[in-house]
Amino acid sequence: MRRDKLAGQSEQIDIQIPGVGINYRSIVRFAKEMIGLNDTLVTGDLIQNGGNLVMHIQINLASGGVRSIEVHDDSGTEESIARKSAEEIMRVIRPYVLGSYYFQTAFAKCNREKQCDFAMADSVFRQILDAPDVGDHHWAWLGLGNTLSAMRRYEDAIETYRKATDSNRKFSLAFLNWGSALFSLNRNKEAIEQFRRAIVLDPRSALAYNSLGYALFKSGRHEESFRMFKQATDLNPKLSLAYVNWGDALAALNLTVVAIDKYRIAISIDPRDYRAHNNWGNVLFKMALYPEAIEHYQRATDLDPTQSLALQNWCEVMKRLDPDHEAITMSSRAKGIGPG
Repeated sequence: MRRDKLAGQSEQIDIQIPGVGINYRSIVRFAKEMIGLNDTLVTGDLIQNGGNLVMHIQINLASGGVRSIEVHDDSGTEESIARKSAEEIMRVIRPYVLGSYYFQTAFAKCNREKQCDFAMADSVFRQILDAPDVGDHHWAWLGLGNTLSAMRRYEDAIETYRKATDSNRKFSLAFLNWGSALFSLNRNKEAIEQFRRAIVLDPRSALAYNSLGYALFKSGRHEESFRMFKQATDLNPKLSLAYVNWGDALAALNLTVVAIDKYRIAISIDPRDYRAHNNWGNVLFKMALYPEAIEHYQRATDLDPTQSLALQNWCEVMKRLDPDHEAITMSSRAKGIGPG
């Protein structure tokens, strides 16, 4: 059994732990990069017993309080013990950040691998809400609402966002996400109301203008939606999502040339924008420009092979060009992927 005693602050420590290959600085720096360990002293003992590692950590908070935590790891790797220690430090100092980290990690995996498990994020946010209110409850309500939305529990998410705004009546982001949950339930009129409230509270929110524009577009109020998308892109010229939505609204009125221009801008900002390629292909398909449409459907499919929508659209084009052979093969492939 080996015991190594370590102490120091994040900008000063650079200790190689003998026989383990772990820099203690990496543990503290990992946490610092995620939550900002300013004026926070972290001390600890790292105990190695065979392949098992146990980190006893004491956190001396800037407020004067002291917290002790214990981290176990049986992998014996620097990355694993550093990550676990940083997560536990975050749990003490900024639990909302830890919940958000778990949420973002799960959300990315859900989109990438279609494996959706938000249990860890859900647990952290609920722990914060079960604790005495220390000023982060409105953020915890927001995080829990986002988690519920990602799980498609929109009715529960709506009630959670409502509690976030009850905790902080000027919480524009909660009103924005509340509107998004309503929109997911096709409650467009109510969604528009919440998006407008978000804009009143934060007039420089490009995301709020984009969301309002899309809700107006889906409600058939195209001219109004154009103004919202323009405002969104004026506030944030790099918001590719707004250009895609703007293009969709224009395409709905058969303004194909300007719609394509918006998709082109979106792709120039984010060349991996699946929707931009797919929706550009849709416009070209309606214009009977089939080879050009295929190029964009193929690009969209290459960007995200797990999505069937572009492949199904590609299949529709092939039915026009080759009704007997390749379209049948592609149709079977699209059905195997499932809904896009």
